[in-house]
Parts: sequence; C-alpha cells; structure tokens
Amino acid sequence: MSKPKLGIDIDEILRAKWLAFDRYYVEEFGEEGVTEPFDTYNLRNHYKFVETEEVQEFLNDDFLEDKDLQKMSPTEYLVDEKTGRAAVDDVALRKEKKVYTADEMFEKFMYVDYCYDIHASAPKLYLNADVDLNVFLKLFSEYFDIFFYVKTKKQAIPSTLFFLSKMRIEVKNILFAYDDQEIWDKLDWIITTNPYMLDNKPTNKTTIKLTRLYNVASPADYTCDQGTLFGLTNQQADENGLVGVTEFKKFLNDKLNFNIK
Repeated sequence: MSKPKLGIDIDEILRAKWLAFDRYYVEEFGEEGVTEPFDTYNLRNHYKFVETEEVQEFLNDDFLEDKDLQKMSPTEYLVDEKTGRAAVDDVALRKEKKVYTADEMFEKFMYVDYCYDIHASAPKLYLNADVDLNVFLKLFSEYFDIFFYVKTKKQAIPSTLFFLSKMRIEVKNILFAYDDQEIWDKLDWIITTNPYMLDNKPTNKTTIKLTRLYNVASPADYTCDQGTLFGLTNQQADENGLVGVTEFKKFLNDKLNFNIK
C-alpha cells in the first residue's frame, strides 16, 4: 500500500524568505515603503514599488561589421576611471529605454536583481529549523513519503537548491510548482503557513497549519499554535499541559488509523 505524500513548504517553515526580502528592500529603497503589520501573506501588499524607467545598453549590431570602426585605435577601448566608460562605447552600444510597471518592478526585484540574495542566501526561519525537521523525519518518515515543495518561478529554482544544499537534511523529494493546483495534484498532505493554500484546500486533502499573524483566520485540519516544526516534534509540555508530539501523533492515528506510539 502506498504511503500518503506529505509536503513541507520550504518558505516560512525552513527558509525565512520574507525576512530576506525585507532586508534587501530596505537596503535598496528605505523603510518608507514598508507597510505594517504584516497581516497578509502577499509581499506585494506590504512593500511599495513604483513605475520606473530604465535605460539599458546593447551592442550595436552594425559595430562588428563596420570596417571603419574596426580600425579604431586600441586607446579608444580604455575605460575612463572617472566615468566608467570607454570612447568606443558611444558607437559600439545603443541605448533603449524600458518602462517597468510597479508589478514588474516587484517581480524584477524578487526574481532578477535580488534573486540569489532572497532565495539562496535567506537565513533559516529559526536557529534549529533543520534540526527540528530531521526529528520530524525520524518520527514520521515511515508513515509518509515526504516532499519539500515551494511555489516559485523558474528563475528561483537554482537559488532554492543552493539554499537546501546548506541544510543537513534527508528529504529526497523536491517539488517546484508554478501554481497551487500543481501542489494539490502531487501531494495529499501539506504543512504550510500559506493562507491561500489553507483556504482553498480540496476536500480530499489534509492541511497542517503553523500559525502566523496572516493565517489566523484560515482553517486547517491540524493547527500548531507554536508556529514551528518544534511544535510537532517536542516532548515537553506546553503552558496548557499538552505535549506537542503526543497531540500530533493522536491526530495522525485518528486521521489515518495509524498506531504511532
């Protein structure tokens, strides 16, 4: 009998992508464009971007074929230290203006200008996030086929793989999805903070929510109020006298008729 496929969202469970985004936005644009509290999941709602005109330079197609230009003195190629340009640039390069909408500037910031910084260099969500993940795997991998998944764009896939390469974790399966439906098509259970996924869960799927300010009102089959994987694996009683891993095991036993001790 095949095991249920359980997906663990990379973003905001293992990778602090929001924190990285915030850091580089403030460095680039300042704090004035930041809107708090962060009570929605969509970064676009909390960071201001404006329509922007940029001038780009491209190699002039005629430059390499013009015999007169080919005879230019090598000194014309020397770069002026003050301007950062060479004399040849004026004839070798052509300028094009491009106007980016505010939404395009957001996408450019996220997936071009700071793609590596946000998706590869982001810190772990908390110090022991990968440790807690490995504890989770030891406890539950025999009952599930466990996947990492993330909804992203293709530009961020290499950076995400680099981020994962820095973690000492043993998840063999990774799903890169371009839309929510692809996630639901491949996975039976998910652990996430994403309110859009929680709010639009198909009836035959199971959701485990790690709580955040932006998903308090979203339903889930199981809610971890502690908000980290530690809340699913810890052996110590919380303020209500409940042991996190014991409660989660009970949920799994009831949901799937398991007999997890």
